[in-house]
Amino acid sequence: MSPFDVLVKFNPADKSLMLKTNIDTRETQLEVVPLGGGKFNVEFDHEVIAEFVAANKKVEVTRTMKDGTQLKTMVTWTRGDLVENTATVTVMYRGVAQVATIGWNVRDLAHGTVKIDVMGKKAPFVGDFEFHRNIKWNVLNARGFELVWNGKITSNMMETVATPIITDAKITYNNRDVQVKIEEKFNAKTYALMFNTKPFNFALLPFFEV
Repeated sequence: MSPFDVLVKFNPADKSLMLKTNIDTRETQLEVVPLGGGKFNVEFDHEVIAEFVAANKKVEVTRTMKDGTQLKTMVTWTRGDLVENTATVTVMYRGVAQVATIGWNVRDLAHGTVKIDVMGKKAPFVGDFEFHRNIKWNVLNARGFELVWNGKITSNMMETVATPIITDAKITYNNRDVQVKIEEKFNAKTYALMFNTKPFNFALLPFFEV
């Protein structure tokens, strides 16, 4: 199965942001690096491609690829605040837009949310595709937390995700008690990984359960 991974890292202390993708073994990395005074560098695969001021809420970058094709990237955001914001990244390649929208609220690190929506057409390797993730976490106290995520992924060129895969997952920890449930719905069938410590239970449904 070809990988389709999206990794987002945000450091509220220095207000840095990193978006890393691995689609069909093709890795890319986009970073926002703080310079101080409200100024930031944008780095693509460790190369500085732009500098911007956060208050302007927009940055555009045009790069010429090896084959002479222009790749235009535009990033916009709704607020001048990196701890709670929504950013939209639009990549124009051969006249076709690939759009990623990322919203987050990590103002209170104990209760955070991240929403990722990526949609594109005629993209190399994946064709027409969608990737959606909603992530939420709550730190209840020193001995308990809850992590919940759900979403959907589909592509008309990757056989394994030609039919949408729907994800619904929840992990809870409370005073050394761990409960895990990760559910995937695919081709009208439901598959689930379940693990509980009290009482002990481990299952990979519909295959087996202990």
